[in-house]
Amino acid sequence: MRRILFIKLGAIGDVIQAAAAVAELKQQEPHTQVDWIIGSSIEPLLEDLKFIDRRIAISDQILYQGPLLKRILTLAKGLFSIYQSAQRYDAIYIGHSSRQYLLFAIPAILKNLPRRLLAINIFHPILKQNRVSSYFDFLTSNIKAFHHSDSDALMKLGQSLLSEMTPSQYIQDRKGKYVVLAPGGSKNLLRDDMLRRWPVERYAQLAKKIIKDGYSVVLVGSKDDAWVLPFFQDIDVLNLIGKTSLKQLLPIFDACQLIVTHDTGPLHMATLTKTPILALFGPTYATAVVPLERVSLSALEAIGSVACAPCYDGKNYANCHDPICMKSHSVEHVFASAKGLLQ
Repeated sequence: MRRILFIKLGAIGDVIQAAAAVAELKQQEPHTQVDWIIGSSIEPLLEDLKFIDRRIAISDQILYQGPLLKRILTLAKGLFSIYQSAQRYDAIYIGHSSRQYLLFAIPAILKNLPRRLLAINIFHPILKQNRVSSYFDFLTSNIKAFHHSDSDALMKLGQSLLSEMTPSQYIQDRKGKYVVLAPGGSKNLLRDDMLRRWPVERYAQLAKKIIKDGYSVVLVGSKDDAWVLPFFQDIDVLNLIGKTSLKQLLPIFDACQLIVTHDTGPLHMATLTKTPILALFGPTYATAVVPLERVSLSALEAIGSVACAPCYDGKNYANCHDPICMKSHSVEHVFASAKGLLQ
């Protein structure tokens, strides 16, 4: 039996894609044991997944954003927890390209001494490749073709999660068909990627058109996305921003008629369902974020005249303060694409 330690703390999208890859790995190598060091902020999303043999949660919110003393104490506690939970591994896989995450491998390395040295692997994604495939190739001991496409792997993961959940009470109480908008996001514990967002005022204009066309509109996002609400104050939308957990979002997405958003965590949650998706891109490559082979997906990239997009190099974006790539998506074009998916 092969035993591996996988270190992947966040963000939401990366963890979802990595989890789909781990599920596929376990299907092809059922005797492989996978222990996962994960951030406690997203760990509840994975708590019901049986293909993860052991989850070791680290308090990432304090670790990244807390006062210095709390960060030091949290790190020490986390490293001790890893040491206590670590087993005899055959290899360690660090699902981040930054070498600073080697720190979390030290307790497992010490646990495995002096018997042998561990193989330590650091993730280096292919810029344009979907991350599900990238993580699978990274983790598997024998690189072989997927039994499923990236889209199928994500939907299988979604079905595993949904099987443990109940229908959303928010939506059961609301009659008719509805479209979900996620106008915020594109932010994690380490940075705020505002360049990826479609202008929020355009989301508000889109909401008006969708409502006029006979659909209800639901807004979703974390409590940090409350800044978008003034743009919708005169529009009849159901506001669920800050009112749901990650797990509660999935049944909402699964039951709606369409999800419209840019490159953000909710977009990755949407790929776990069969619901049509309209995804807006600018600085990032759509091929890396969503499975383009998916049925009922429209990925709108910046118009051809925006020569600087995509600008993401795998770590950083261009030094840009005016994301013309995202502004190149007109409300009229997005609405027309939405209507095409709703038919």
